[in-house]
Amino acid sequence: MLFKLPKNVEYILECIHNSGEEAYIVGGCVRDVLMEREPKDYDITTSAKPEHIKKIFQKTVDTGLEHGTVTVLLGGCGYEVTTYRIEGKYEDYRRPKDVVFTRSLKEDLLRRDFTINAMAYNVTEGLIDLYDGQADIEKKQLRCVGRAEDRFHEDALRMLRGIRFSSQLGFNIEEATYQAIRSQSRLISYVSAERIYVEMTKTLLSQEPWRIEALEICGLIQHILPKEYLVLGRSEAYPLLEKVPEVHHLRWAMYLSEILEVTPKELTQVLKQLRFDNKTAQRVLVLIQEEKKPIYADKVYIRRLASQITPERLFDVLELQRAKGYIQLETEKKIRHDLQEIIEDNDCLAVKDLAIHGADLIELGVKKGPCIGQLLHGALEYVLDDPTRNQKEELLDYIQQQLTK
Repeated sequence: MLFKLPKNVEYILECIHNSGEEAYIVGGCVRDVLMEREPKDYDITTSAKPEHIKKIFQKTVDTGLEHGTVTVLLGGCGYEVTTYRIEGKYEDYRRPKDVVFTRSLKEDLLRRDFTINAMAYNVTEGLIDLYDGQADIEKKQLRCVGRAEDRFHEDALRMLRGIRFSSQLGFNIEEATYQAIRSQSRLISYVSAERIYVEMTKTLLSQEPWRIEALEICGLIQHILPKEYLVLGRSEAYPLLEKVPEVHHLRWAMYLSEILEVTPKELTQVLKQLRFDNKTAQRVLVLIQEEKKPIYADKVYIRRLASQITPERLFDVLELQRAKGYIQLETEKKIRHDLQEIIEDNDCLAVKDLAIHGADLIELGVKKGPCIGQLLHGALEYVLDDPTRNQKEELLDYIQQQLTK
């Protein structure tokens, strides 16, 4: 079997080989080539130690010398080259206490998580598949290298990675591996919230996001989110994820709205716990708060709602309501049409877009202070009913009327 490799990758393998050492592409890139997918990057494993690699190539970066990794720079791209290694005892269910370099490719492959990620290749020897990864690809099966309990005990994040690979590749998790996740699920509490968030996001944004149900079935989600907020056993909820676009905040809003029963304050805490950035957290919060509220096909109402939550977020709410069957198709079409017109007509939706500003009110004799903000918000309410009112003279007349009341 011959792989068509990028020229730079072939060059690196050839240079290491010509120096008297072994070198292979390894891991996900081998899996992707076998599945006729375009690899995102190419990792290289070698018998050579980092100092040897640094002597062979002119430009390198020390990206992880303690783990045997050097990045070779060629043509403006970086290629990670890592020495074969054996990992020491895992003390925190995430990382080995130390690593020992080895000259055995077999030992290096044995430490990897899943068989489909434990294959190596070079042009001279072809595919090195010691743990039947290619057969598992053909079976569309995800299986651990060696004893699954040992792999998850070493690194608990592998449980989430397994579910993520399952959803991205459309693979089923082999029974022994699945049962090992269930028996080791409590160990996920040792993994940082940042890493959990990344893996769950990749799962939600996959082609088969419904497979995230495995987090519930295996007992993982019960160790990730507060148990008192969880609503479990709603298997009909997971297929809804495919009904919204592959957009970060939409998929998360759909997921959390279906598995949690929380107040806005409690949801805010959950989002912080999962290490959401503030912008995404706010979008998810608004979506979940608004999704069950009826939206009327009335342009003034739509304009007011768009003013409250922004047009972009209103479109998002419509996506969730459509996916969950909360809104009729004709009503949704009418609302989308009116909302698009509001945007195209550049209707005033915020105080900053008014034809008057605080300085204009001061000229009218209004004293600086809270009164100015109150008057401007009153003017906005006046304009939201009829956007043609957003003219300086008309608004100043309206303000004068308010001041004389």
